Amino acid sequence: MPRRKQTEAKIHGYPHADIRHEVLLQILSKLPIKTLMKFRCVCKLWSESIVNDPRFIEAHFLESQKNPILMFKYLPKELDHMERPYSFLREKEEYRTNHLFYLEKDEFVNGTGKVLHNVLNLIASQNSSPRRLIGYCNGLVCFMVGVPYSSGCWSYFVVEIFNFSKLEKLRIVSRIPTPPFTSVGDCRFGYDVLAKEYKLMCILLYIDDEDEVYNKYIILTIGGSGTQSWRKIKHPMTMKGHPRSPGRCIDGALFWVRYDTDECKKVLISFDLHDEKFQVINLPTAGMYFPEYDHQLEYKRCFCYASVKKPDTRSGAVELHILKDRIQQVWETKIITFDLPDTVRNPPAAPCYDFKGLTFSLSEEGITSIRIVEFDGRIYLYWRNMENEKGSHIIQFYDLESKKLTEVEGPTGGKCGKDYHVANHVENLVSLKAWTTHEGDGGGVLLGRNFDTGTSKKIEDMFKQMPASTTDGEMVSYFSSLSFSGKNKDVLLVI
Repeated sequence: MPRRKQTEAKIHGYPHADIRHEVLLQILSKLPIKTLMKFRCVCKLWSESIVNDPRFIEAHFLESQKNPILMFKYLPKELDHMERPYSFLREKEEYRTNHLFYLEKDEFVNGTGKVLHNVLNLIASQNSSPRRLIGYCNGLVCFMVGVPYSSGCWSYFVVEIFNFSKLEKLRIVSRIPTPPFTSVGDCRFGYDVLAKEYKLMCILLYIDDEDEVYNKYIILTIGGSGTQSWRKIKHPMTMKGHPRSPGRCIDGALFWVRYDTDECKKVLISFDLHDEKFQVINLPTAGMYFPEYDHQLEYKRCFCYASVKKPDTRSGAVELHILKDRIQQVWETKIITFDLPDTVRNPPAAPCYDFKGLTFSLSEEGITSIRIVEFDGRIYLYWRNMENEKGSHIIQFYDLESKKLTEVEGPTGGKCGKDYHVANHVENLVSLKAWTTHEGDGGGVLLGRNFDTGTSKKIEDMFKQMPASTTDGEMVSYFSSLSFSGKNKDVLLVI
């Protein structure tokens, strides 16, 4: 290495002057975030690259997608009495007291991770307000906090975005102009892969003179180069009814299922986050019953609906309907048969369908029906089996491709209930701090289940002090680091 380059490297505190910086960043991009946080202490150049270099952050995220984390979410015991067990995306699910656990990819695939790692109770440590999951994208989890409320010609609501990889939270407080008989219905969260921007969609519900419910849509670009304010969608589309299921963001588009009241059937809605265009997509099979919440997957960067058909105790088939081309509405159907091995002591039941949607068997041992999850490009069946001698239940996974059965030991005792769900998770180094508009953590502007006059007035007064706006709504955002408790705190850096 030339002497001049060596001198410059020493000035910047670079410990490996004989290795090109680009090569080192390529090596570092393959490491988990927990390790990278420790390596920030090596030198200033490393720290700046890991935290602030957008090229490194993007390269690390691409590597993280190759090593996803399997996330387990449990609801508390006090909800065990519910007639219909909640799922990971159930509409009314509350995240005040949920418990999170995880397994890394190598532990799960190689069968070395028999016991779940505790992620502790990050969300519950913040406050007691209920949270409803409205979106998950690129390792960022988005919740609606409390319940939107109206005052005069305005509606107010709070959304929070969590990045568990960096222990960060962004709180977005919004004010939307709402004419009479209009209210905030729901939100969607996704990522524009072309512009490399995150967007938040708000769905407004309007009731006409004939008591028909119509939807209006506005959108917010989070952390974009322009003014951060709500605006009308470029290519709006009028739809009737309530948005019946949460949205999924896949390859730059949002997908959700809704009921077409005019055609009397369920349809799939897609929304291109870059062009901001809606599309109504017919379901793959005429008259097919399409569950609203469960088994809507991302499979090899495509939207996929998966159903289980189980003719007898141990054998059955999984039917995958894969949307290969959403513009041309091209669906591909793939059927995978299976025969559960004899090591499955209590063969699970197939999910059943009723007028409420998809339901699961709930016994004294917990939920025993088969569920489906996509992990690292593979489709797994999973179910809860009987408890072991430790009092911990066993979750069994069956790989439809390799026909391999894997057992994972769930949490023992504590406050975890019998309802659980499994999901994919990837690490992301993106910082939410760059998206903030105001200083502080916004602790005084959080909406609870029952709005007290003091909290509501704080929010209204905050917006009254802002300059008059001609936009379709205003927002303020606050950043804070997540608080947590527990002896083994560094384990949180893994997710």
